[in-house]
Amino acid sequence: MQNIVFPEIEKQWEQHQCLKVLWSFHDDIIFNVKRTISVLEDDSFELTLFNNYSSKVYFNINTIIFREEQVLFPVLYNSFNGDVFNRMNQQLAEMQLSFANSSSVKINNDHNKANDDYSIKMSTGELKLSQLELVFNHLPIDITFVDENDEVRYFSSPKHRIFPRTVGIIGRNVQQCHPHESVHVVIKIVEAFKNGEKDVASFWINMGEKFVLIQYFAVRDKDNNYKGVLEVSQEISEVRKLEGERRLLDW
Repeated sequence: MQNIVFPEIEKQWEQHQCLKVLWSFHDDIIFNVKRTISVLEDDSFELTLFNNYSSKVYFNINTIIFREEQVLFPVLYNSFNGDVFNRMNQQLAEMQLSFANSSSVKINNDHNKANDDYSIKMSTGELKLSQLELVFNHLPIDITFVDENDEVRYFSSPKHRIFPRTVGIIGRNVQQCHPHESVHVVIKIVEAFKNGEKDVASFWINMGEKFVLIQYFAVRDKDNNYKGVLEVSQEISEVRKLEGERRLLDW
């Protein structure tokens, strides 16, 4: 929803503050589902906690269903044309969600192949456009670039992306790509980068068995002018286990 539907709504409607409320409900559902599961997995099962968390899940899911079926979806059907729905279906198919029926959607991989041979000359070498895209997509990290106007301009597509992205976010304001409860952190980082106060912001989180390092880097030109933010995310659980040295190839 946040990656596909919300960006399209923002393009169509000038007033879209209601999305913040929906996003908050989505986050509450995810948070309380995790808490419910943790109670179930605890050896000292506490029925009161289970009832508390599971009831919040039930309430929020029903609230979301009502708002989507009675308000959001009817407005979408009346506001969006076939091209928008086709574009959203394409993005849905690319995300390969477990409970989304996108088997009938043909993923459009067509692009201007003439551009593949277009060469980009850089200070340390020259690459064809097709080669440059392959390089970015083979790096063991997720990359997202936001320009100096706070608009998302690019994201890489590695085989196992940590955080899902769809082309719907291209051109989207970065503040609108984050839930209302945490967007203040994004604003603080961007402002510190623009003011020249900071150049890096780092976070690390546990995602199940994964340990993810998330870093934001201020992008500046040779004259130190602010040109945007580069977000880099990497799963480093295996890196943390490294000890000693390996000097010989061991396959």
